[in-house]
Amino acid sequence: DFQEESCYIDEIQFMVCNRPSLTTLNYPVSLSICQSRYLNLFPQFDGNVVSFSIYSGSLPSGLLLKKYTGRIRGTPTIVESMRVTVKAQNSSSYRIASISFVVQPRL
Repeated sequence: DFQEESCYIDEIQFMVCNRPSLTTLNYPVSLSICQSRYLNLFPQFDGNVVSFSIYSGSLPSGLLLKKYTGRIRGTPTIVESMRVTVKAQNSSSYRIASISFVVQPRL
């Protein structure tokens, strides 16, 4: 369900905006990637997101989460398995999504 942003002028002449709540956040559930290969991963979400952050766990070494886009990017540097939970939030709600990463040795 898509919620449109609606704004109106109230009785004392302030503009009030009702922004859609954050309803979904999706990343791949698991991802196998090759060490030394660049990763550029964007989330899918519905609603208004103000920021993204690491809720629990951590990203594989060499990967970064962009605060305002939710993009996970970088080049993994170590062969490892990691699980991270990302939190997307706005002023009225938040959603979380977990990703399991397996970094394979370079070929």
